[in-house]
Amino acid sequence: MPDRLDKRCNHTMIYALGNNGAKYLSGELDLPLSTINWTAKNSGLKNGFFFEHTLWVAEFMVMVRLACRKGKRLEFISQEEIVNSRRTLPAAPSKELGFEVEVLLRKDQRKPYTVPVVPDAAFGLRRLGSHNEKEEMYFFFEADRATMPIRRASLYRSSFYKKMLGYYHAWKTGGWGVTFHFKNARVLTITTSMERIGNMVAMGKEIDPWKKGLGMFLFAPRASFSLDQPEKVFERVWIAGNGKKVSILD
Repeated sequence: MPDRLDKRCNHTMIYALGNNGAKYLSGELDLPLSTINWTAKNSGLKNGFFFEHTLWVAEFMVMVRLACRKGKRLEFISQEEIVNSRRTLPAAPSKELGFEVEVLLRKDQRKPYTVPVVPDAAFGLRRLGSHNEKEEMYFFFEADRATMPIRRASLYRSSFYKKMLGYYHAWKTGGWGVTFHFKNARVLTITTSMERIGNMVAMGKEIDPWKKGLGMFLFAPRASFSLDQPEKVFERVWIAGNGKKVSILD
């Protein structure tokens, strides 16, 4: 557990899947065995920072799955399905969602910045119409615990502004269509406060050539969601690049 937790208190235990457990479930449920080394993957959970970040990601993905079960005519598209549909599979499982994009900020810039983008998670939604026609929507997910600066003076250091630049230019240059089987996606970010969301929206307007805000980015405070009411992930609690509240199903 994270060091900041009081050892005298009782807390819910959280178990992580290991390699032997993965093999067992693969056989019992007739599922393909992933190439992920679960033991190595779980080693990062000993660090309190990565522990809480992993929980944020896992909880949100569980909420989306539960919301799909409650919703009408909605199917969940898993991250595994998205990764397996990549045109070229990555050599390392830890980079299964990662890609790089070249960014030019000025017309006179001689050499573009190479910006790596590694989403925290990805998923899709398949919506069935009244005549059983299918519409697919894809999303990248970021769990922002306010530990990363919104912006730094240099693009060679990590910042949320750098993340947004990478996502935007991946869309602008068609980079998603090269890496994945879809050309468009939205980036969902949950974070700690409305103040931080305001700063992120401002960064999006700065990136937008028309300065109106980018619709591909949607933000929400983590406090808006709970496992008791997973359907809220589909409600109008997300703040778009123009500052208006929207649903990810819009």
